[in-house]
Amino acid sequence: MTQKIDIVLMWVDGNDPDWQRKRNGYLENITIDGNTEARYRSWDNLHLLLRSIEINASWVHKVFLVTDNQVPDWVNISSEKIRIVNHDEFIPKDYLPTFNSHTIELNLHKIHDLSETFVLFNDDIFILDKTSSDDFFIGGIPRDVGVFNLVSPVPNEHVHKYTINSLEIINKYFSKKETITSKYGNWISFRNGKNVFRNFLLFPWSQFTGFYDPHLPNSLLKSTYNKVWELEKKVLHDASIRKFRDDRDVSHWIFRYWQLSSNMFLPRNPEKFGVVFGLKSNSEVEECIRYINNPKSKIICINDNDSISDEQFFQFKNRINEALLSKFPNKSRFEL
Repeated sequence: MTQKIDIVLMWVDGNDPDWQRKRNGYLENITIDGNTEARYRSWDNLHLLLRSIEINASWVHKVFLVTDNQVPDWVNISSEKIRIVNHDEFIPKDYLPTFNSHTIELNLHKIHDLSETFVLFNDDIFILDKTSSDDFFIGGIPRDVGVFNLVSPVPNEHVHKYTINSLEIINKYFSKKETITSKYGNWISFRNGKNVFRNFLLFPWSQFTGFYDPHLPNSLLKSTYNKVWELEKKVLHDASIRKFRDDRDVSHWIFRYWQLSSNMFLPRNPEKFGVVFGLKSNSEVEECIRYINNPKSKIICINDNDSISDEQFFQFKNRINEALLSKFPNKSRFEL
């Protein structure tokens, strides 16, 4: 039986003046780090992402495009392969409106008709080469990377605080020793790539010190969401009700960590699967363009850096989009 796998794609039009006014109204008299304007700069290449899905992931059952009542005018909403999902269709009204990506990600399992097996995409991820459903799930089991990490708190690195909060929950419910010994092959497999050597170094630590987090699509189960919500409703509720990212939050990583800790995954080589480019200089942009034209893995994440100016961002964006358009020149069924 062919497994039914959906893609959930979160998208926001940061240039939308109505959305900006709504957001700014809640930002008044609030100073929050980690919620900079740079987080909402638009790459204007969502159509190219969808083209990459149609060409290189034809096995996808449906794409759920999650937005805050923002629908690009070029989207073919009559297509059976895409469904626009507004926040108020699945996020409880007590949490709305929200400008906190954690709120959205923590409640995805409530999307109507979403498959048990789904892949969470960000809008900076593109599929450069042919994939199969087995790259993401085999027999309903998520593919992932079973590699430990040592999380080091760094000033102003808020992602680490979200990670630490999530790890506290994992260590509450799981024994690292039992996780390893119950399915040793998940943790010594060279399918995990060269980073598997981290595991040998971190095996002596009795508790989970972190997991290697590739910024690539995440294969997730709705049943994992339901289980964590059942056990840690207050933690997830408190994170969901905050309008903006907060150091007290947990993120969607909690669901991935839960799957890893319970051995609900099959190892996948991250180097062969995908690569991440953080664009901070012209040389990095050139390297990224070369990779788009001659990929060595199936997935690419193109991540702009908060430190670059708006002028640099627009220059980088134009060059990257030109390369992506050359790669995916033809309209997809997702477009009018």
